[in-house]
Amino acid sequence: MATDILSNIEVLNLNHATSREEVLTVMSKVVIEKGYATPGFLNAVLERERNYPTGLHTRGVEVAIPHADPEWTLKPSLTVGVLQNAVEFEPMGGEGDMVQARLIFLLTIADPSEHLNFLKAFATLVEDEDTLVEFEKNPDIHYLLGRLQSALQAETTK
Repeated sequence: MATDILSNIEVLNLNHATSREEVLTVMSKVVIEKGYATPGFLNAVLERERNYPTGLHTRGVEVAIPHADPEWTLKPSLTVGVLQNAVEFEPMGGEGDMVQARLIFLLTIADPSEHLNFLKAFATLVEDEDTLVEFEKNPDIHYLLGRLQSALQAETTK
């Protein structure tokens, strides 16, 4: 259920990160330590990112949405990395300019069909320039949680 994910949100300040690999390593280690994913999660995320890039050219703040296959997930979660200096991610679909991501949304989801409303609400949030810019300036977990809950409520009433 979507509420499971909302109970497992982490926000990390990654101001000193200088590469995609460093960002994914730091974030994956937190996900594993929190019990959201198995020990093989880091390698799975790095491999998946090489094969299926997740960078998105969004307005205001460019983002990446890395994840691994469901087999590596123990609990649904969302871990957000906030970067002072952008790191390069290849664009989703593999075409176009490199994405200069400053917000990284690392997902652990075991069964996407169970979290369809969350994924739709999350997509709405990622497309909202004002939300991304505000969150980047003030990476408050309560702000993010409130925006996700509002988007989720709107999605479930459609």
